[in-house]
Amino acid sequence: MQYFFYFFLAIFSFSVNILFGQQGVFTAGGDYTGAQGSIAFTVGQTFQNSYEQGAFQEGIQQPFEIFPITSIKSRLTPIDLQIYPNPTHDWVLLRKEDTAPHTLNLALMDLDARVLQNHTWEGQEMKLDFSNLPSGTFLIILEKQGQLIGSYKIIKN
Repeated sequence: MQYFFYFFLAIFSFSVNILFGQQGVFTAGGDYTGAQGSIAFTVGQTFQNSYEQGAFQEGIQQPFEIFPITSIKSRLTPIDLQIYPNPTHDWVLLRKEDTAPHTLNLALMDLDARVLQNHTWEGQEMKLDFSNLPSGTFLIILEKQGQLIGSYKIIKN
């Protein structure tokens, strides 16, 4: 009876690991053992499914990055800004958190510094159309009164 219990426990444990394990494509991996202990590691990409803003993204883990990419100090106070979804497929929504009215000049550029779109932004929200652009990485450059406010990296799938 005890043998049957251990056999059933082993089969059950193995089947649970198969049902709830992560899928992945791993390019490298290994085991490391040192004086303090050991570790097993893999290098690769984990698969996932997600639903964001009306778009179902299936496949590898998607990056999510919104941060200024300039180190230029401006004398003007930066604005509190939300940019989403990033990465995007068709459009990006920009939303200012402050309610103070100010006019901003916005330029959408590729990584070769070519200006693809120019806009004047006066409201709280602005929707940028990415549907006619190829997949890649783009920069949104914001200026106020000729002074750089910030630049943001956008990824289009």
